[in-house]
Amino acid sequence: NDIPNLLNEAHVNKAIYQKFNVTGDMPSAIVKKWEDLWNDNEKMSRTFDTDYEFYGEKSFSTENPEMDIYIGVKG
Repeated sequence: NDIPNLLNEAHVNKAIYQKFNVTGDMPSAIVKKWEDLWNDNEKMSRTFDTDYEFYGEKSFSTENPEMDIYIGVKG
């Protein structure tokens, strides 16, 4: 695996994840999305085992940055 400098590889548990796309003014858009997710805990059937954030190439955009939050949910 060729991982660019300043980025790290991580391994996450195999599970069912619900994906939430985040766009807008970073990092405040990420904080806002997490606040929304915490307020919706009861609606999502979360496992509270593994959640993670994915920062792909689009997360580095200066015009339209976006990233994804993955929440572990029960199957």
